[in-house]
Amino acid sequence: MKFYAHTLDGKSQEHWEPLFTPFGEAADQCQRETCQKCRDLAPDHGHLNKVAFWTAKFASEMFAPDSPERQSAYEWGYLAGLWHDLGKFPEKWQTYLKKKSSDAHKDEICGTEDHTTAGAYHAKDQIPLIGHLLAYAISGHHSGLLNGSAATMEEASLANRYRKAASKKIFDYTDSAPREILEASAGLNLFPELLRDAAERKDPIRFASFTRMIFSCLVDADFIATESFMSPRSATARPQWRNDILKMMSKALDEHLADFSPDSEVKAYRASILNACLEAADRPTGVSTLTVPTGGGKTLSSLAFALRHALKHGLDRIIFVIPFTSIIEQNAEVFRKVFRSLEASLGLPVVLEHHSNLDSAHESETSRLASENWDAPLVVTTNVQLFESFHANRTSRSRKLHRCARSVIIFDEAQTLPLHLLKPCLSVIKELTGSYGASVVLCTATQPALNKRDDFEIGIETAPETEIIPESLKQGIFDFFSKRIAPRNLGKQTDEQLVDFLDQEPRSLCVVNTTGHARKLFSDFLKTHPNSDGLFHLSARMLPSHRSALLGDSINPAAGTIRYRLSHTLPCRVISTQLIEAGVDIDFPVVIRSLAGMDSIAQAFGRCNRSGLLPKPGQALIFESEHEKWNSWLSSATSHSREILNIYPEDPIGLNAINHFFRLFIWQQGNRAGAYDKPGITEMFTLQPRDPAFPFNFLFKNAAEAFAMIDSAQTGVFIPRGDEGKRLEGLIRAGGPWERADWRSLQRHTVSIRQREFDAQIGRTIESDNERGIPILTCPDLHYSEDFGLTFEDDGSYLGI
Repeated sequence: MKFYAHTLDGKSQEHWEPLFTPFGEAADQCQRETCQKCRDLAPDHGHLNKVAFWTAKFASEMFAPDSPERQSAYEWGYLAGLWHDLGKFPEKWQTYLKKKSSDAHKDEICGTEDHTTAGAYHAKDQIPLIGHLLAYAISGHHSGLLNGSAATMEEASLANRYRKAASKKIFDYTDSAPREILEASAGLNLFPELLRDAAERKDPIRFASFTRMIFSCLVDADFIATESFMSPRSATARPQWRNDILKMMSKALDEHLADFSPDSEVKAYRASILNACLEAADRPTGVSTLTVPTGGGKTLSSLAFALRHALKHGLDRIIFVIPFTSIIEQNAEVFRKVFRSLEASLGLPVVLEHHSNLDSAHESETSRLASENWDAPLVVTTNVQLFESFHANRTSRSRKLHRCARSVIIFDEAQTLPLHLLKPCLSVIKELTGSYGASVVLCTATQPALNKRDDFEIGIETAPETEIIPESLKQGIFDFFSKRIAPRNLGKQTDEQLVDFLDQEPRSLCVVNTTGHARKLFSDFLKTHPNSDGLFHLSARMLPSHRSALLGDSINPAAGTIRYRLSHTLPCRVISTQLIEAGVDIDFPVVIRSLAGMDSIAQAFGRCNRSGLLPKPGQALIFESEHEKWNSWLSSATSHSREILNIYPEDPIGLNAINHFFRLFIWQQGNRAGAYDKPGITEMFTLQPRDPAFPFNFLFKNAAEAFAMIDSAQTGVFIPRGDEGKRLEGLIRAGGPWERADWRSLQRHTVSIRQREFDAQIGRTIESDNERGIPILTCPDLHYSEDFGLTFEDDGSYLGI
């Protein structure tokens, strides 16, 4: 009989996708490694062939051409793709598919006809010991990576899948699947060196990471192959990158920087930082640090290092990781300005901006459309997106992981890594640099103390020369930039005193710790100064598109934006949460910051006299809010900051002060059990050498549920604001048709709110029963303020954090 992988609605069987094309030399057969039809995702070639080809390609590309792991990774990928749909061969499953006559591949379980367990069980039987790792990847290629063990027989787990297969509760594939598939692993060396090393060191994290990476290769290949058959129009929209794209980008950046003239002391120091980055680019791959004061131009300097470093070592892409979703679009725009001409000549956007405020908790067509596989030369993303993806079990979140191998990954504002997840986050960095050829740059003005030492075992083992800026230059840079400001501690301040202070300073930035405090200060100022000119409020309750419009630029007046008013010495008072502290190129003569961690204070002060053009140092002021309950979540950081302020009153954000702060804030936590891994993520992966039937007990699902970089669950709400918002609302309600660009635009019209707040508003001001299940604010005119963003109540309940 003829076997099919997918059907097409309204199309007869001759148009369906074949499941497998026999291997051989004939033109209509598959030539495996060199098969042009598999490379081109030809519809007349078998789905297993195409997925095997692309999974193998992705897996091998995770390792250098001369790496001993490259060939074994290729074989792992090929077997994963070849066996992933083994359960579709039985005649009963094919009968079911024909009856359904629709895309059965959307479902992990087709009615009662499980087609994923077969390949997992076969991998476990065919490959001694480490075949279980392949079984995890195959069994989860629709539903997501499973837990290894389960408390009950009914709970989804790999162990229960094995029991199901052993008890003949899946269709028998052994008589229908071709021998060349079933015996494909015979004679292969499938034990990569990195797994041998992990076995010797009894390191479950390395085994689990390898499983995730193979899983990523498989689901990405499966998505691409399925899309090419089911939606050829979408498939043709995928970019085809030139082999020399990074070289072209490096040239474009050089041309952009050539126009840079060091005609001031600030610019001269920025030039010295850039030169240090270029000189360091030839260093070996691994972990580097780039410690540059705020305003030192580290964004473009780190990009220059990354491009030159990638070209030197044959790496594939640059991934720029930013701490906050609220500022990602600003950093991405900096890069787009650099590469605008190049993008125009290529007809392709070289900068991929990827974050997801509308990230569904369940696999769906929408989540797959929204997911990215990071097939771009420059990806701009967030800490949340990167680290949560590495700990996720869902296919749409995991498909990008293999793209991180052999990449340069720049962590901007590295000090923002969450302390309670520091151990699993650092394990990701260690695996990427130690196993997958990546280079990581920890880029910040306030370098956290993450190097390994006797009293900090989870730290990163770094080479003797890790810092990009030479010590002989670094102290001078920091001394110069510190002279731009005059720090002062004001102590306790009431809101009334803060309003009076802002009244006296017409060009000032006030940064507070909570959205409630920012809103209250703004409201209080308006009450006492109703005709105030140039007053702005910024918080995460505002749409990214709204915040960008308020910030504006220095040339276009655009209704008096912040940057325009500052550049033309007009009154401009901004009351903001910490979202303005990182990645926002903005320059005030006066900055006042509510007490927080010294790293946050230093970032805020980086917005003060940023260009060094004032005739005297800018005012950089620290105060303690009267609303102590709002800041209780910052108690540890603020207590250490008070200590630093007492020890270094004249220079609280200098190199010595910041290093001292991180020693207090990070290293002293080691005495507290679980301080660096509060949910116990790393303990969810164990080796069981005494149980040869199940040697790897990895709780992938549990880890995904436990790993949350934002402590409280949040949900995105789409707000149909402006013409683009109305257009997107029409798409949502009509059910499409959707393009990836539409989804990205949707993110810029989305605000994330706490789950409990969302639950209270669903059915009242938020509806989500449209075809896509996207939460929509039903009355934006009532519940979206031009001053405050998303609001629900006027009874004062917003005063919480």
